[in-house]
Amino acid sequence: MTVHAQRGHAVVKVGGEVLARFTPGAKDELHLGYRNHNGKWEPMPFAAHGPDEAARLTLEVLTPHIQAFSDF
Repeated sequence: MTVHAQRGHAVVKVGGEVLARFTPGAKDELHLGYRNHNGKWEPMPFAAHGPDEAARLTLEVLTPHIQAFSDF
Protein backbone atom coordinates (compact mmCIF):
# COMPACT_ATOMS: atom_id res chain seq x y z
CA MET A 1 0.00 0.00 0.00
CA THR A 2 1.28 3.44 -0.92
CA VAL A 3 -0.04 6.96 -0.49
CA HIS A 4 0.66 9.78 -2.93
CA ALA A 5 -0.32 13.46 -2.88
CA GLN A 6 -2.38 14.23 -5.96
CA ARG A 7 -4.43 17.37 -6.69
CA GLY A 8 -4.91 18.22 -3.03
CA HIS A 9 -5.81 14.67 -2.00
CA ALA A 10 -3.87 11.83 -0.38
CA VAL A 11 -4.47 8.90 -2.77
CA VAL A 12 -4.17 5.35 -1.41
CA LYS A 13 -2.98 2.70 -3.85
CA VAL A 14 -2.71 -1.06 -3.41
CA GLY A 15 -0.65 -2.95 -5.96
CA GLY A 16 -0.59 0.17 -8.15
CA GLU A 17 -4.41 0.36 -8.24
CA VAL A 18 -6.20 3.38 -6.74
CA LEU A 19 -8.36 2.27 -3.81
CA ALA A 20 -9.24 5.35 -1.76
CA ARG A 21 -8.37 8.95 -1.07
CA PHE A 22 -8.42 11.43 1.76
CA THR A 23 -9.72 14.92 1.07
CA PRO A 24 -8.97 17.85 3.40
CA GLY A 25 -12.01 19.22 5.21
CA ALA A 26 -12.92 21.64 7.95
CA LYS A 27 -11.16 21.56 11.32
CA ASP A 28 -8.11 19.72 9.92
CA GLU A 29 -10.19 16.65 9.11
CA LEU A 30 -9.30 14.22 6.34
CA HIS A 31 -12.43 12.71 4.75
CA LEU A 32 -12.21 9.20 3.34
CA GLY A 33 -13.64 8.31 -0.06
CA TYR A 34 -13.32 5.20 -2.23
CA ARG A 35 -13.36 4.59 -5.95
CA ASN A 36 -16.36 2.53 -7.03
CA HIS A 37 -16.44 0.00 -9.87
CA ASN A 38 -17.41 2.77 -12.32
CA GLY A 39 -14.34 4.81 -11.38
CA LYS A 40 -16.36 7.47 -9.53
CA TRP A 41 -15.41 8.72 -6.07
CA GLU A 42 -17.90 7.86 -3.32
CA PRO A 43 -17.70 9.51 0.10
CA MET A 44 -17.53 7.32 3.19
CA PRO A 45 -18.85 8.41 6.60
CA PHE A 46 -15.37 8.51 8.12
CA ALA A 47 -12.96 11.32 8.89
CA ALA A 48 -9.48 11.30 10.43
CA HIS A 49 -7.46 13.91 12.27
CA GLY A 50 -3.89 13.71 11.03
CA PRO A 51 -1.87 11.17 9.06
CA ASP A 52 -1.53 8.60 11.87
CA GLU A 53 -5.27 8.37 12.36
CA ALA A 54 -5.79 8.33 8.58
CA ALA A 55 -3.47 5.32 8.24
CA ARG A 56 -5.25 3.47 11.06
CA LEU A 57 -8.66 4.29 9.59
CA THR A 58 -7.61 3.11 6.14
CA LEU A 59 -6.52 -0.25 7.51
CA GLU A 60 -9.59 -0.67 9.72
CA VAL A 61 -12.16 0.23 7.09
CA LEU A 62 -10.56 -1.04 3.90
CA THR A 63 -8.83 -4.26 5.00
CA PRO A 64 -11.26 -6.50 3.03
CA HIS A 65 -10.59 -4.49 -0.13
CA ILE A 66 -6.84 -4.50 0.47
CA GLN A 67 -6.94 -8.27 0.89
CA ALA A 68 -8.94 -8.61 -2.34
CA PHE A 69 -6.21 -6.73 -4.23
CA SER A 70 -3.61 -9.00 -2.64
CA ASP A 71 -5.39 -12.16 -3.86
CA PHE A 72 -4.60 -11.42 -7.53
